[in-house]
Amino acid sequence: MISIFLRKYISIVLVGVMGVIFPLILMQESFELILMLPYLVAVYSIFRLSVIMYNEKFRLIEISFFVFIYVFLGLSPIAQIQLGHFPYSGVYGETDILHAFIIIYIGIIGYEIGLAIHKYRRPKNKIKSETQAKYFNLKSLMMLILVSIVLFVFSSLFLGVNNLFLPRNIAAETEDISSSIGQLLGKLQQVPIYISLLFALVLWKYKSPKGIKTYRDLLLLLSIITLLIFNLIINNPISSPRYWFGAVYLSIIIVFMKWGRLSQTKIIFLFIFIFIVLFPYADLFRNSLEANIEIREIILVLASGDFDAFQQVMNSKVYTDIYGYSFGYQLIGVLLFWVPRSIWTDKPVGTGYTIGEGLGYEFLNISASLWVEFFVNFSFIGVILLFALYGYLTSYIQKKYIESERKKEMNFITIFTPFFAAYQFFLLRGDLLSSFAYLAPIIIVIIIGLNFKFKRKITNN
Repeated sequence: MISIFLRKYISIVLVGVMGVIFPLILMQESFELILMLPYLVAVYSIFRLSVIMYNEKFRLIEISFFVFIYVFLGLSPIAQIQLGHFPYSGVYGETDILHAFIIIYIGIIGYEIGLAIHKYRRPKNKIKSETQAKYFNLKSLMMLILVSIVLFVFSSLFLGVNNLFLPRNIAAETEDISSSIGQLLGKLQQVPIYISLLFALVLWKYKSPKGIKTYRDLLLLLSIITLLIFNLIINNPISSPRYWFGAVYLSIIIVFMKWGRLSQTKIIFLFIFIFIVLFPYADLFRNSLEANIEIREIILVLASGDFDAFQQVMNSKVYTDIYGYSFGYQLIGVLLFWVPRSIWTDKPVGTGYTIGEGLGYEFLNISASLWVEFFVNFSFIGVILLFALYGYLTSYIQKKYIESERKKEMNFITIFTPFFAAYQFFLLRGDLLSSFAYLAPIIIVIIIGLNFKFKRKITNN
């Protein structure tokens, strides 16, 4: 009863303070009609988050989706429009802003449609077949850890042990191998060790009794400690990009977190805090070990290059007016990211890079959110249809995760979902070519890991 009252109180505070008052403070008592467009985005996203608080079922992917919208497409545009300053050069009128928010609104509507279609579709009565993944046990984990450590040592010998604690841009300059091979070795160094830890944590959560009662429990605990040490070494904030570092440790928290009625409330406030306060300062060691932290007003932070998502939505409309739509060409480049450019000479570059180059920017390391990706490929119809598909898949994954948690099943969804809930921020911010290239190794290693299985012997008594 107390928790229900507390959730209701927190929900009201969230909507009132974060959804109504805080955006008004950023508007600095300016009530221009154009500012109402991002204000509605901020209010709606906070409202959706407050609704999720009342749902005890797992809605973590939806949480990270609407937190992204609140910060990057609600608060940030308010700050940028109010200041009349955008992260990159460009002159924009009210028509450009209006077009951008039409794209944003259509994407949100499409996402909600996708969620609703899956939620209310008629369930099929299927007899669920027994999966081999259920036989993943301690012996399977030991084999996975052994392979992961071998890959870690192998890749570290080629990349250099010293590079583990060098800023990633400096480490890249010191490597004597091609960038494509270096990226591959980097994934072999990071991903298997991390995925092994997720497997170990889930196995402890599902299989281990309270406390340490057998040598198997002790071995599993020692494995977790060992893997945590390895992850602290390789997945650190100095040599790792902030999206990867954040996804790794947020997913660990999600897996190990005891899920209760207030868990989603805690996660919502944690995500908002991370992306308003910590995110702009999480990339300090990208180029140097010497970090100078410059504390700025929140409104100035939200107008910086870290929050370029809204400007890029405007740029996508400007770009397509000049060059037209790619009609799936950019998405084909995403799906075939693994094809070398030496073979596919016309292979597309990231959409952010393409837009920046087309509009004459000198700095081309620019984001391209899913709104930008879908619009550049298929215009407004692509935005609503592809976001509907994205919303449908989100609802499907969340439902399967709830079922797996209830049955304590070790399967792909069990391992993938906690990571994706945290990593989704990078996927949403884009560009898609980069984010998918980092996501694919995770999927592959999880699938391989699930095949390290040993079926228990069945004896007749």
